Amino acid sequence: MTEKKILIIRMHDPSDVVAVGLPAVRYFKQQFPEADLELLTYGPQTEFIKLAEPRLQVMPLPQEPWPDNIIPAMEYFIGIAGKIIEGEYSQIVNLDTSFMPCFLARFLKDAGEPVVGNFIGMSVEQLLTEFQQQSLSPDYVNQSQNYLQSSFLGMPKWRNMWWQFGTTPDNGYPEFYLRHCCGFDQLDFELQVDVEANHTLLKKQMSGPVIAVGQLPEEKEILKRLEKEGYEAWALSDYQDSVRKTLSCLKASDLIISQPDTSYWYAKSAGCKTLLISGDIEPTTLMPDYATELGESLVIDELLSDIRELFAG
Repeated sequence: MTEKKILIIRMHDPSDVVAVGLPAVRYFKQQFPEADLELLTYGPQTEFIKLAEPRLQVMPLPQEPWPDNIIPAMEYFIGIAGKIIEGEYSQIVNLDTSFMPCFLARFLKDAGEPVVGNFIGMSVEQLLTEFQQQSLSPDYVNQSQNYLQSSFLGMPKWRNMWWQFGTTPDNGYPEFYLRHCCGFDQLDFELQVDVEANHTLLKKQMSGPVIAVGQLPEEKEILKRLEKEGYEAWALSDYQDSVRKTLSCLKASDLIISQPDTSYWYAKSAGCKTLLISGDIEPTTLMPDYATELGESLVIDELLSDIRELFAG
């Protein structure tokens, strides 16, 4: 079966737009090579996606982020739904799990659009009725176990501590989600983005390791200590205005020190090795090259010692 025009929705959580959205787009390109693909997303990730897939049509949200209040937010997404309906898509795939994108998918589904993936379990009519009658529980909106339904048969696995059972996918959570929750079993997980490496850092790399520092509270102190140790170090916060510059510098770097955020996935897409400051995220879920222990506080002296060991060989 060949879909003529497919809209993929992945807009919430910038990290997941990178780590889930891009591999999903490439999966659909592989499965439906003749299809006209489009991605609905927002923010700086629009630039990332266009760099990775220049020919992909991107439908950016007109406002970011959407309103916090539920009624203005619903009105906002109903407006987006109108534009989607005008697009006459043959398939609409919602990969988001947060409430408002799932509300959008449900609105489209109720309107007769060919929606697959995730949506809220309550009809839009019932949702509005319960809201007007003040009988809608805040927990319904705030907790995915209450609102989330899906046409993906594997979505119940999403709630499990999946990393504790069997083999963890090479690419951690994003690959698990797409392959096992969404059922994309033919997925060839591909995150690489073709950018030219930064020439200045490439030259400096000839003299020793180049280390990138993500947006950490201790960023300035880490940079200072790395430079004192003789490493060439730079901060991702210096390039917030340009995803291309960030990826270019990461491609010319030997390591990034990062939290589990968008910086981590930018590094993965540029082929830069990762040292994950895990915090309260189980590092196995992201499959970094190196990581601190779960729940461990960052001690800069210990971090520097670990980095020395990494580059000692």
